[in-house]
Amino acid sequence: MPRIRRPSPALVVAGLALAIALSGTAVAASVALAPNSVGTPQLKNNAVTTAKVKNGSLLRADFKAGQVPAGPAGPAGPAGAAGAAGPAGPAGPSDAYARFLPGPIAIPGIGTTIVNLTIPQAGKYVITSKAFVSGAAAASALCRLVAGTDQDDSLANGVQFTLANLLTHEFAAAGTVDFRCSTGGAQTVAGIRIVAIRVGNLTAG
Repeated sequence: MPRIRRPSPALVVAGLALAIALSGTAVAASVALAPNSVGTPQLKNNAVTTAKVKNGSLLRADFKAGQVPAGPAGPAGPAGAAGAAGPAGPAGPSDAYARFLPGPIAIPGIGTTIVNLTIPQAGKYVITSKAFVSGAAAASALCRLVAGTDQDDSLANGVQFTLANLLTHEFAAAGTVDFRCSTGGAQTVAGIRIVAIRVGNLTAG
């Protein structure tokens, strides 16, 4: 009868190690993770790499503020419609122009420009004049203030009298205001003053 040889100690140790290894693999394979059981605490630092992230799946909200740089500015959009006009602002400061001629100047027999005032800019104006007429004998004199097609006359009789004129006129461009006089006797005019004040509006009554 053949004799059965006893296994060597080395063979026993090797077999025992193989059995333990096979048993551990079976246990590990049988362990299943519960759904939603892995969260932030279970992940190691730097465990998620670009290879584990689906391309195009992250949104701007997934990044910390200031981490995603702004893109280049886009082209300008079309201009919007004009808004409604706002209320009119307050009137600006007025401009006044004046001229004074002391005289005396002899008044001719027909209407002649004695003095004029230059208006350097367009606008609406209130214009006045004042003059003193005198003579050796009582006589009549007519003085006329003229701006474009607008005019105002003043007439007086006597040895000494004062003439005053007033009118309004709108200049489309620079122009002049003329002071003209005529008399039927030997009369002189002195102290001629013309004043033109530019205003915002002229309302005819």
